[in-house]
Amino acid sequence: MKIINFAEQNSIINKYMAEMRDKDYQTNRLLFRNNIMRVGELIAYELSKTFDYEERDVQTPLGTARVNVPTDKRLTLLSFLTVYLILSLVCSFTMIAAGIDSTNSITITLSCLGNVGPTLGLEIGPTMSWSILPDYAKWICTILMLIGRLEIFTVLVIFTPEFWKES
Repeated sequence: MKIINFAEQNSIINKYMAEMRDKDYQTNRLLFRNNIMRVGELIAYELSKTFDYEERDVQTPLGTARVNVPTDKRLTLLSFLTVYLILSLVCSFTMIAAGIDSTNSITITLSCLGNVGPTLGLEIGPTMSWSILPDYAKWICTILMLIGRLEIFTVLVIFTPEFWKES
């Protein structure tokens, strides 16, 4: 496995990381969140360069084209990580909107989704109660725990119409 250190390379990621580390820049939440998303997209792009590709014929309106597509194993892993990350971010931002501080909201989300136990933070942690969470935040935690226990793709398959059609 090759370890990629983005700080040692000339990359646009370094610009976004420098902006996120800037204390004046951190006060603008929208710009900070946008940079987090950009860095995630760029890291996904860089990781896609390491995939194994195979040639396939694709039928286009103009004819048949041979294109390189990633093999299924890594694409499945990447899709799992993408769904996990998106679900984590959406639920974390929902918790932040509920008035929970960012450290608690992120670790609550990851703890529930991963079914790993205690969270970090001052208000909600291994020795504190989760009773201070609003009711809808507790429901989000419950749903995340079920999704984490049942596995993300299993839950996604249950909600697809093709799963319920009789063969």
